[in-house]
Amino acid sequence: MNQENELFEQLDLFSMIKDILRQWWVILLFSLSAALLTNVISTETFEPEYTVNTTFVVSSKGLNTSVYSNLTNTISMAEQFKRILEFNLMKTTVMQDLELDSFDAKTDVKVVENTNMIRMSVTSGSAVLSYRITKSILKNYHQVSDYVLTNIILEIMDPPSIPAGPSNAKNVWRSMEKAFLLTAAVLIVIFAVFSYLKDTVKNEKDVKRKIDARLLGTVHQEKRKRMVKTENRAMLVTNPLISYHFTESYRMITAKLVNRMEKRRVKVLMVTSVTENEGKSTVAANIALCLAKEGNKVLLMDCDFRKPALYKIFSEAGSEKVVNLPAILMGKESNPGKLVHHLKEGGIYTILNNTQSFILEDLMNTGAFERIMATCRANMDYVVMDTSPVGLVSDTVQLAEHADGAVVVVSQDRILARDINDTIDSLNNTNAKVLGCVFNNAMNFSFGQNQGV
Repeated sequence: MNQENELFEQLDLFSMIKDILRQWWVILLFSLSAALLTNVISTETFEPEYTVNTTFVVSSKGLNTSVYSNLTNTISMAEQFKRILEFNLMKTTVMQDLELDSFDAKTDVKVVENTNMIRMSVTSGSAVLSYRITKSILKNYHQVSDYVLTNIILEIMDPPSIPAGPSNAKNVWRSMEKAFLLTAAVLIVIFAVFSYLKDTVKNEKDVKRKIDARLLGTVHQEKRKRMVKTENRAMLVTNPLISYHFTESYRMITAKLVNRMEKRRVKVLMVTSVTENEGKSTVAANIALCLAKEGNKVLLMDCDFRKPALYKIFSEAGSEKVVNLPAILMGKESNPGKLVHHLKEGGIYTILNNTQSFILEDLMNTGAFERIMATCRANMDYVVMDTSPVGLVSDTVQLAEHADGAVVVVSQDRILARDINDTIDSLNNTNAKVLGCVFNNAMNFSFGQNQGV
């Protein structure tokens, strides 16, 4: 019972729906293919059958007959007449009459409910053949029936006619629709099962159960309507259009983080992730802003040399507040100007870089980075470093030696838990021990789970 409850709690409806929607084109493609294949198979394998029906009225010989007697005779007659049609003598007679080599037809007799009538049907692969066999039976059945049927009169009420179309005609569109829906349903179930079995971090309980680091807090995605309003502005806590819940999430994350930083005497904090597009730069910026809001002197430094992004977040592209940090570290910038700038909005200090570099080892070997960090340590209460993803760039671990602690950003249902733990292990082997992780971009429609931070 406990195992069933645990499996039920691990069920994350949103993650399943998201994974299924990601594969919508696969579902659509295969479902359409199944529908078209059904059409082809139905067309190629369809064998039309044509049925000719003849209705008889059954009555007894003599004047003193009742309705009850006729109904009773009808049931008996139907069984006897069916046996007559199955006699080899009857089939042989029809074959001789029509000069056929074989009797390629199915015959049946049924009682018309609550009447003294019976209906004989003859079915074959040809409309003309069914009609001819029916006519031959009507012409010759008395040769056999006279030995079986006594005191019964059969009168033809509905004479036979050549059928206009097959009696087994199929609705191809209906078959295609069923094939489409069945294939789509099967694929949806398959993708749902794969989503359930996928060892990613789908919710807060997964973080606590699968990840070897403390959960500092959860940042939920902003509602779509609000996102539209803020699409031209960064998702920062200083943005007046951002929801209270979003801002409060970062305030609580920062409060927990400060508590752990004080216990471990962390002054330089490294913010990273396993891979790109997990929101680490936004998390780093908001942590720095929240630290500054508490009256601290905070420096936010863009150390993601491969893909700098902080200057975009703060809308400082082309500003004098953005520098070519790799050139400065290599001593190639003759007039570097002022390296550290103060942003009035948010009250933080920044070192914003807009130039990519893929030679981190060379940048570190000049000694310039160490001197900058020493100056920052001496003049700032906290330094927040936004670095490249550890899972993509191995040399990011080298930057960790200049930090005192690290925060790992974990995006919902994106990275395998083992890869996140490998990143945490790599950082724990450096000077920047992992203080915790931030569960980012969360949307939670899970069963049996709390949705708060």
